[in-house]
Amino acid sequence: MAWGRRRTATRNGADHNPLMTTASRHTMRASTLELFFDLVFVFGITQVSTVFRSGRDLESFGQGLMLLLMLAWTWVVFSWITNFTGTDRPAVRFSLIAAMGASLVMATGVAGAFGDDGLWFAVPLFLVRVAAQAGYWFGTGAELNAALRTYLPLAFVAPAFVLAGGFVDDPVRTWLWLVAIAVDIGSAITAGRGEWDVAPGHFAERYGLFVIIALGESIVAIGIGALSAQRTVASMAALVVGFIGTAALWWSYFAHLAEKGERYLQDAPPKERGRFARDAYSILHFPIILGIVLFSVAVENVVAHPLDVIPGFERIAMAAGLALVLLAVVAATYRAVRQIPYERIVAAGLLGFLALVVTGVDAVWFMTATVVVVIAALVAEQPRTRRMASGRPRAADAA
Repeated sequence: MAWGRRRTATRNGADHNPLMTTASRHTMRASTLELFFDLVFVFGITQVSTVFRSGRDLESFGQGLMLLLMLAWTWVVFSWITNFTGTDRPAVRFSLIAAMGASLVMATGVAGAFGDDGLWFAVPLFLVRVAAQAGYWFGTGAELNAALRTYLPLAFVAPAFVLAGGFVDDPVRTWLWLVAIAVDIGSAITAGRGEWDVAPGHFAERYGLFVIIALGESIVAIGIGALSAQRTVASMAALVVGFIGTAALWWSYFAHLAEKGERYLQDAPPKERGRFARDAYSILHFPIILGIVLFSVAVENVVAHPLDVIPGFERIAMAAGLALVLLAVVAATYRAVRQIPYERIVAAGLLGFLALVVTGVDAVWFMTATVVVVIAALVAEQPRTRRMASGRPRAADAA
């Protein structure tokens, strides 16, 4: 993936950016074109949720997980590119718009990606990644193109495996796409060893917006579940509890990690800034997105059938989704400030206990229990969170 820019030095030793000044990078925020670009991924995540729901078994979970990884990583590539290039240059704008069109086609192929629509997913994904690298190449100055020549061949390896997988059937397709995912993650880890500059505010904002996309899927799922159920006190109670659970996920992220992550990026030296962006955002935000999607998958059926005994798939998906978000925020927080919100770890353990032990209960009551556990953890951590807010994260402590 494109990992921003290596820092270059002027004759007097100052950092130099061929595209924008240091001050402008620190005040850079998401553009309307980037928000427009995100709309396609709203549809894409909805289609991934359909895959999770399709079989309600380990096979559908594995396929949904792979598709979400490939979809999310495509978004991640552009988050790094636009963080460096901005969206003012025509080449970047054209590449984003072209990528949007291809991503829309790709999203229509998500639900059948492991069936007859493999090519409708694989070919557009390949074209999106080509558009990404084109935008990076033409959106940067000549002094960076020499460095890009060493990266570009690697950037096409993973998309090439995805493309090849579209032409074959399972199980070969699955293995080729697993290799593609491994290559993407491996290249990110390798690239992160270098010194990469990041515009802190823009980078944190972009990933916060991606979390909002996932939370939007949860809201849509609650609404669909309510529309498919009879309008009763139980269904409306389930809707309210599902909404409170979604709000708790918002609270878990935006009242804890979002601000701390941006502050850490601002305070960190450039070399550590790039590594933290890779670890806490590009890597650790994926389980956050996955957790929210799993919660949305479960909550739709719970709202639609609140007084039915909750099935095993929904029970595990709901508890695992909430726990994933809690634990991923714990990991990202520790990466930033070397502190562990133990309340969230305890809550994740309780959620696992509920998923494995509490069976034979009405769906609405199980969902209520899981949401209460999450809210209790968020309330319990408030005194320590306020103490942490009184001081700034120590970037120099994280190496």
